[in-house]
Formats: sequence, structure tokens, C-alpha cells
Amino acid sequence: MSKRAFTLIELLIVVAIIGILAAIAVPNFMNAQIRAKLAQCYGNMKSLQTAIGLYSADWGWAPWDRGTEYANGSSYLALTTPVSYITGFGIVTDIFPPKHDTDGRRYYDYGAPLRVGAEPNTADGQTRIREYKAAGVTYVVSSSGPDGDTDWPWTNWANGLQVLNNPTKAGANGDGGAFFNSSNGLNSNGDIVSSSARIYQ
Repeated sequence: MSKRAFTLIELLIVVAIIGILAAIAVPNFMNAQIRAKLAQCYGNMKSLQTAIGLYSADWGWAPWDRGTEYANGSSYLALTTPVSYITGFGIVTDIFPPKHDTDGRRYYDYGAPLRVGAEPNTADGQTRIREYKAAGVTYVVSSSGPDGDTDWPWTNWANGLQVLNNPTKAGANGDGGAFFNSSNGLNSNGDIVSSSARIYQ
């Protein structure tokens, strides 16, 4: 009885078919991962909106901006004690940390008019309060989004808050938008930004 083996051509055809299937499957798998992370990020930001809203109703203002929340979560500590508006730091952990992270960022960036070093009775504090009122928001939370680049202009509060009034305005890097929108592609530019008013897309 003779045993028939696979020919080289048959093996090459099988390898080619496997390669084609892998080329189709891997990008879809990666996109599914990004979609899952986006869903979690949007869900976390909605939960955070609720928590900050409850905190604001109780205390009359949003938590103070302590300036280092991206690294140690300091601005979010007010949401954990003495009343637990959030059960842990899971919902404020940034799912999309910047790709070129040099400062140990772990949490969403947070900005509010009440800030350590710029209390309401100082000139800087009064300026920040006016800027936030003009934008119609009481705080801003931001993630760098799937591209891992910061696009919303955190370094210039006046300009950044005005972008909230005009979401189509170009981002800080002139790349066509400060806000992430999945209709532009899952890895497109833009940050995921949330405020007391909405989640910007």
C-alpha cells in the first residue's frame, strides 16, 4: 500500500490561505479591542459625570483641581472620602495613556476653576472661574484617546475652553480636531473629553 504525501504546491496553497485569513482576522481583532476600550472609556466618563454631579450638589462646586491627578489621582480623592461617590480609582484610570508618557500618567486629566494655587479670591482664580463660566462647564476630564497623543489644548485654558464652545475648531497641534470621533477611524486624532455638559465627539 502506497502512502500519498502532500505536494509542495498543495502546502504552499494552504500556507497562502492561512496568511490571507490572518491578514483579515488580525486587524478585525485589533479593532474589536479598541472598540471595547472605547466603550469602557465612555462608560467610565458617564459614571464620573454622575459622581462629580452628586459631589457638586452636596458641596456646591466640583472637586478642586490639584494639578497632578494624571499621575497620582489627587484631584479625585475628594470623590472617595468622606462620602464614596466612586468606589475606587478604576473609573478614573486612563485606558488610553499617552504613547510618549514621561510623567507616569495613569488617570484622566482633570481641570476645574477651583485649583490649588489659584483660590477663588486670587486674580488667577477669578480668571479661571470666568473662563469656565464662559464655556458653560464646571469641570473638564480628558483622555488622550486611541492615538495616544494629547490634542485638546490643556496648556492654554482660555483657548481650550473655547474649543468646547466650537468642537469643530482644530486641535492644539493643528491636526484637524481636538475631539476623537470614531467615524474618522478608530485610530484617528483627537482626545476623549467630558465635561459637566457632555462628552464631546
